[in-house]
This record gives sequence, structure tokens and C-alpha cells, in this order.
Amino acid sequence: MVGLAAAAALARAGRDVLLLERRAGLGQEISSRNSEVIHAGLYYPEGSWKARLCSAGRDALYARCERLRIPHRRLGKLVVATTPGEVDALEQLRARGAANGAPGLEILDGAAVRAREPAVHATAALWSPATGIVDAAALCASYAAEAESHGAVIALRSRVVAIEPRAGGWRVEVVDAERSGTQVACGAVVNAAGLAADAVAERAGFDVEGRGYRIRPVEVSSGWTSVTSRSS
Repeated sequence: MVGLAAAAALARAGRDVLLLERRAGLGQEISSRNSEVIHAGLYYPEGSWKARLCSAGRDALYARCERLRIPHRRLGKLVVATTPGEVDALEQLRARGAANGAPGLEILDGAAVRAREPAVHATAALWSPATGIVDAAALCASYAAEAESHGAVIALRSRVVAIEPRAGGWRVEVVDAERSGTQVACGAVVNAAGLAADAVAERAGFDVEGRGYRIRPVEVSSGWTSVTSRSS
């Protein structure tokens, strides 16, 4: 998703773009393993880049989906408190989300929660009306179409095996599905390799450990129960 969006933006700006994808199709790795949620911007620290980009990206994504008729729904989300002791934390989350630009946040009591979602039993919940869902595959396809319409070339089954600096840019060595190698000279490289981004950075000579770029998969729980509402 990020690579396709970058390719579309660069091609639209008049750059010559070659997008290399190691799979046989687009968006088949982590872009096909996400929840497809459009986040309102509740959880990030106020003033952080994540908070600012989430808020701006939410509005831009809704606008893109509406403009290009990409399947999506602005259906809202309930962040549920299951005990009275969690209600204060909901208030804190509401304040943080409002500071981050998430619109329409509201604390609902248990009766209001059940009115929206009868199967959910909660003491209270934070209602986030700007949260939604999007068809990730269709969104990927829209970026690919935009990139190609502005002259970008998309090469599937093309794996980057080496990246070396050269005068004025980089030399990228690529191997295709038939293990046939080729070299690409370019002025810039955008590393959007997802969970392989640290390996690609190492191939370019970066000290991944020293710079803190190493990807270390972990399981993270926010401590909250979220329910995507069907009633809006």
C-alpha cells in the first residue's frame, strides 16, 4: 500500500518511476493482512507525528474513496469499558482523541451501547463516528492505476538482492522469477518493503541495528475491547 501510494505520488509529480514487487500480485503481504480499518486517531500521543498523520490521512482517505468510488463505510466504532473502573480511562481516551482531531467523540452509557449493538454488554463506551473500513485490495488497485496512468512501470516477481550507492544515486540489482538478473540505475530508492524493509535497508549498506531500524515482531494488546458498529 505505501509503495503503491508513493509510486502514484512520484509519477503524478513527473518522476520516472519503477516499482519492484517480489510477489506475483500487488498488496499480497502485510497490506492483505490488516484489519482494513480507517482509524480516527484516538490512541497516539498528542502532537506526535502518528497523531497528526492519522488525522490528516483519515480525511484524505475518505475523500479518495468517495472520489474514486473505492468501497468503504464510515460506520463508527465503540471502545468498550466492561467495568466502572474503566470509565475514567475512556474519558482520558476521549480527551486524547479530541486533541488529535478525531471528530464527534462521545461517551455512551450501557443503555446507549446496547441500543447501538444489542449483543454488546458494557458499562460504558467511547463512540468514534469517524472510524470506518475500506477495501484494501481496491485501494491498492487505485494507487496502481494512478501510478501507471502517469507513466510508472510496475514489475512483478522482481526481488531486490543488492543496492549500492553510485554517483548521483543508486544501483539496484534485481532478480526475476526465472532468476534472471538485471541492474537498475536510479536517483532515489523508496524502501516500502513492509516486514522486509530492514533487510532491504541492510542491502543498501545501512547499519540497521545501530539506527534502530530492525523490525522485531511482537504481540501487543492495547487493553481495550473495540467493536465496529453496524448500525450507522
